[in-house]
Amino acid sequence: ENESVVCDKNGNVIGNIKGTSFHLYDGNTEVNEGAEYSLTYSNLASQPTIDGNTIKNIVLNSGVGENDLNASITVKATYNSADYYATYTISKVLPGNDG
Repeated sequence: ENESVVCDKNGNVIGNIKGTSFHLYDGNTEVNEGAEYSLTYSNLASQPTIDGNTIKNIVLNSGVGENDLNASITVKATYNSADYYATYTISKVLPGNDG
């Protein structure tokens, strides 16, 4: 999943980060018990958290440097001895000709 968020010319977020949720299915049935979840992330100002099936506490780095324009969060679900991954990417949208 991808999201873009509006920022000022200095890379400070002025729009809203919608955030994301995740769901694991075994066939047509959503898995509500027996799965373990963990997060890895890059280019965020703080560690995101899991609340139910929602990723919360998403805070982007300010600035416009190479490591500040995009961030990602990967959810790892372990279920029945198998690992499943989903990645959520956030990109900054800057104003102006080069934004």
